[in-house]
Amino acid sequence: MYPSISIVVPTYNEEDNIERCLDSIYFQDYPKELLEVIVVDNYSEDKTLELIKRYPVTVLMNRKKDAQVSKMIGFRKATGDLFYYMDADLEFVNKDYLKKLLKPLLEDPQIVGSSGKIIQAPQDTSLNKFLTYDIHQRDPVLEYFSPSILSTVSEKRDGYLLCEYTPEIIPPVGRCLFWRKKLMQTPIWKEEKFMELDNLVILVKNGFTRFAFVPEAIEYHLHVKGIKSLINKRLRNIDRNFLPSYKTRRYTWFNLGNKRDVFKILFWIIYAHLIIPAAVKGFIKAVHFRDFRCILYEPLLTLLLTDITLYSFITDPRGLAFIRSKLLR
Repeated sequence: MYPSISIVVPTYNEEDNIERCLDSIYFQDYPKELLEVIVVDNYSEDKTLELIKRYPVTVLMNRKKDAQVSKMIGFRKATGDLFYYMDADLEFVNKDYLKKLLKPLLEDPQIVGSSGKIIQAPQDTSLNKFLTYDIHQRDPVLEYFSPSILSTVSEKRDGYLLCEYTPEIIPPVGRCLFWRKKLMQTPIWKEEKFMELDNLVILVKNGFTRFAFVPEAIEYHLHVKGIKSLINKRLRNIDRNFLPSYKTRRYTWFNLGNKRDVFKILFWIIYAHLIIPAAVKGFIKAVHFRDFRCILYEPLLTLLLTDITLYSFITDPRGLAFIRSKLLR
């Protein structure tokens, strides 16, 4: 009665996380014979591989230390009716997490992908808890430059929300349970990397505009341990994922060729450096969530991530080339 599901987990030195991740998969109330788990490892130098081999998973190796490449390797090897990828620092909370995501896909054949919600974990750091007040852990900068999935809701159904994406409004929610055949009907499988946000643009352009958001399908995500790891992640994403391929990237947070977006960027830079407006927003969050650390984190991350992003672009020749290519178009 259930379709088969392939789950791909890219890993590199994940000995602290991989057991929780895999345990949460095999804890699922889902027929085990219908679960295909593929771990694609970047030649870990810790105990990751040793721990992985305790589970009935398929292990593939990838010498290129790039999680997006590993996801694509796993995607091409997957045989399930449905496809899902999860990072090693993710953990399903519900025993029926997969069933909850599956429900809308079975009920509505036009839905291509189904996603859940991240909540705070008991072991979360204070910074990770702050980021998780956003249901998809967008930091203040990403929250400003991207739409919430809730803004795309067109209908409330039993157990999930139906979301309609458009080329202009695509939330940055790329980790979904997908019908694998529908992904294969698009150019996604031809790409070198499984770029989850670019994939959303490809799907929408190919007529797959219906998605489901399942608020009761919940997971933990140790996104960052502290400010240093958040900064490193931002720098790494810019250096490895954006700048090397900005000419072909499909999902863009803003368009420098659009005057409205340029003014939007300038407004944000001023807003971030005034500090007080962000502090006021932090105070509002603090009252709403009853967590007064928001008063500190909101203005701090707003200013810090804005300046780090700006610095990355203006000090890197690729970043300057990107800016010139857009402004002079």
